[in-house]
Amino acid sequence: MHTGRYFPAVQAVSDDIPRIEDRALNPMSSTKNSQEPSVESISGSPWRFSPAAHPALRVGLLLDGPHLSAFFARVIQDIRASNFANLELLVFRKPPARSEAQSRSSLLNKIARRLLDREAREHALDQVDCSQLLIGIEAIEVEPIGKKFIHRFPEDALEKIRAILFYSDSLKGGWNFHPANPISTDIRNNRGAGRVFEAGNRLIRPSQNCSPDYGYSFALNEILDLSETRYREKTLTVVTPESWAGLSGVHTYNWIKNIEVIDGRTKAHLKDHVPDEETS
Repeated sequence: MHTGRYFPAVQAVSDDIPRIEDRALNPMSSTKNSQEPSVESISGSPWRFSPAAHPALRVGLLLDGPHLSAFFARVIQDIRASNFANLELLVFRKPPARSEAQSRSSLLNKIARRLLDREAREHALDQVDCSQLLIGIEAIEVEPIGKKFIHRFPEDALEKIRAILFYSDSLKGGWNFHPANPISTDIRNNRGAGRVFEAGNRLIRPSQNCSPDYGYSFALNEILDLSETRYREKTLTVVTPESWAGLSGVHTYNWIKNIEVIDGRTKAHLKDHVPDEETS
């Protein structure tokens, strides 16, 4: 799981927002002719049980509303059915006012996508009404302050990021906390930069270097010792943005078969991406 996701700042939080079952949310029909899949149609999951004797995780979600993608609906369903996590808080973002032109454009784009893209007609991002799935969970509503606000972690929070390892006898569940955790507390390699992969006879873990700033470079680390009780790795190479003209950061590396993916970051003025109030 990645840490450090950025959310918009908020200025108003209401303590008297009713629970979701009291809100005016109309669940969609789950008939065969419905354009959107029902939550009930999502099959069960094997990722719901853990033998670990730890207190249940307390989970909160930041949502735009009760209509979510089918993929996200499945995640919520698994959380609520698991024995190791409780979904305790829903934070709904108050939707910004949209002009009539924006609404028409969004609707036309959605219709065109459905008509022209076959995969879009049966897609994991199809919207599902999760009203019934979210019943009984405390809910509040927040309002974004507006444009031109960016949140970031304070330095002391960055220093607390950890790389955590779990193991299991089966990919279908029963994950255990590795006794060598945390496997890294160093900001230079404690964030993942891609999937662990095998190259030759070596197991490689890509990691991000968030020093001097987020997403600056990545490293390829060889896992030397991996068992249920031990973990040890060494850094093979570090890739910095200086290898490419115009880049100020590289923080992802993925490789599978004959496909290699590396991302890059360039510097740009915020004003080039956030329009002025008069032109928005």
